[in-house]
Amino acid sequence: MREIKFRAYGGRKKPWGVDSAQIFEPFGLKDFPKDLVETDWSAIMQFTGLKDKNGKEGFEKDLVKLPEEDILNVIEYNENDGQFVLYPIIDGEPDFEDAQPITEIREGEIIGNIYQNKELLKS
Repeated sequence: MREIKFRAYGGRKKPWGVDSAQIFEPFGLKDFPKDLVETDWSAIMQFTGLKDKNGKEGFEKDLVKLPEEDILNVIEYNENDGQFVLYPIIDGEPDFEDAQPITEIREGEIIGNIYQNKELLKS
């Protein structure tokens, strides 16, 4: 069973908060604090339960560089399958047709996220 944890991003009006993100735990989806959802957070991202090769926790919208690949991948939650997946970034956009389920990212490296590192999407 994975640990339930969320990270919230506030955009320009509200910065990430503590360190690089505001972390909220341990809330299940039905117990997620309503006052948090009703604030001006731009995005609330769920923890995947996985860590990269450096021990960094993987959240939705994180950018992952896998070994021996020249492209970036973004972590997303696929509601249809009920699982986290990696979408390759092609021409700055996720390629939704070439998703792969994530069972682990420990060989890869989280190098940013789509909110704070938009420049990485263009490279």
